[in-house]
Amino acid sequence: MQHVKLSKNQQSSIIQTIDFESIFEEYSQGRIQDTINEFHSELPEIEQLLINMKPNRKERTTKEGYVYKTANLLQKLENIPKPSGGFRFASGKITNKQDLAAFLYKINFLTARKETSDKSIIRKYFEENRYLTSRFADFGFDWEIHPAYRWALQPDSLEDIFMSLELSADEQV
Repeated sequence: MQHVKLSKNQQSSIIQTIDFESIFEEYSQGRIQDTINEFHSELPEIEQLLINMKPNRKERTTKEGYVYKTANLLQKLENIPKPSGGFRFASGKITNKQDLAAFLYKINFLTARKETSDKSIIRKYFEENRYLTSRFADFGFDWEIHPAYRWALQPDSLEDIFMSLELSADEQV
């Protein structure tokens, strides 16, 4: 059996949690920067929007900082400090909280999620169902910040991030 070097001082034939932990923060920061670079031309203040999606003290305390009911997501977006003149798309259109929520879903910062009666999670991405945010009608889905962004938003609490993740029905082992 060949041993693979997974971390600086360790050789192992299996990947362990510590190996993931060692790369998640850097990966997450890269993912957020790539998203900012890719969509800056569409929403110039995207960095301010994404960084302000970090869980606040109350959300961290109640462990609700990454999953939102639609009303809670819209309230969070309403509470984000706005740049002078508000968030504007490149077209000049001033956004409202529904526009921002739809934009975050479109760029896969947010995913739609629904818990089924057997407690499994169904996730939908924009490419799979772009109409879930159409005028933000209620299709029974909640919204969650994609796990890839969580370490960049809250790098001081990796354990909380691991504890907040729930596998989708098709991801469970």
